[in-house]
Amino acid sequence: MSTVSISLALAIRVVLVLLFLPFSALDKVLDFRSAVAQAQKAVPNKVAATALILVGLFVEVFMSAGVVSGIADAHSCLLATVR
Repeated sequence: MSTVSISLALAIRVVLVLLFLPFSALDKVLDFRSAVAQAQKAVPNKVAATALILVGLFVEVFMSAGVVSGIADAHSCLLATVR
């Protein structure tokens, strides 16, 4: 592949990740208590709600990294959208 096509593919991957990562993951990090409170509406147990938020944050961050890096990008996209 040429350098232009590789650069274009990387730019597209980064833009796709930037559509989702800052709004969802950053919100969980900056306002963790609110995220846990919202999760407690689905799961009354605070420990379980916190675990759900941490698992969701893990999926968002690492699956986004998988998409950008190209490592198992199809699987990463699937897991990131199914969550």
